[in-house]
Parts: sequence; C-alpha cells; structure tokens
Amino acid sequence: MQCGPFLVETVKTDKMKNITTRTMHLTNAKGVVKTIQQFQVTCWPADQEFPTSKSVIVDLMSMVERWQRQTGNGPVTVHCINGIGRSGVYCASVSTCERIKVDQMADIFQAVKALRTNRPHMLESMAQYKFCHDDVILDYFESFNTYSNYQ
Repeated sequence: MQCGPFLVETVKTDKMKNITTRTMHLTNAKGVVKTIQQFQVTCWPADQEFPTSKSVIVDLMSMVERWQRQTGNGPVTVHCINGIGRSGVYCASVSTCERIKVDQMADIFQAVKALRTNRPHMLESMAQYKFCHDDVILDYFESFNTYSNYQ
C-alpha cells in the first residue's frame, strides 16, 4: 500500500488466541526499509472497558519486550481509537511493571498520574484502573511464582 512517499507491505501475520501480530516493511522514497511489528489485542470488544482475557496485557507486554530485545530496543508506539482508554491500560500496566522490576514496588496511582501529565484522561474509568491493579499487576506477580519453580 502506498502512503504518500512510503510503501507499506505486510510480510507476515500470526493469529494467536488473543493477539494477532503483523510484521510490516516500511520503505521510504530512498529505498530504506524499516521493519515494524504490530501487536493487536483481539479479545477486547469495542463496547468493553477492558479485555475479556485477564492475562492478555501481561502476554502482550512479554511479546513487546521480547521483540525489543531481538531488534535493539527501538521505540514502541501504543494506539487505540481515542488514545486514552486502552492505550492507558497498557501504558499504566507497563509503567507499573517496570517500576516493580527496578524498585520492587507497585504503584498504579503514580503510574497513571505520571501518564496524565503528558496525556490527560489516560485510563478512562475506575473499572480500567481496577483491571490494571487486580488483573494485570497481580497476574504479573503470579508470573514470578510460576517461573521461580524453574530456577
């Protein structure tokens, strides 16, 4: 697909249970090709405040982190229809989990507060806030217990 001076080609699509990944090549007018990986959460109905799978955000974070390690830690772009609801759930979850890794402390409130300094209204509802805390962060903590058995 030609988009102005860029050619966008989907070269691979993988459909998993709750996430679809697409590998795309973005070619500029000079012929320079960049590889882009898109991750789409498919278990998040348009009329729902959070996904139907409680573990999908942790799974998504793991997939994005693995992609970054393989490709040199490039930038990540997060988007949804309005840029605050679903994007907010993901960004607040990632921010909190990163803080857990560094400070061994989980603080969703501070993560959301920091996000809102740059993007007002991130996380649209108390239900999304509660989903981040009760489902994402607790699932993230449980993943440590799962893998601690293999050390």
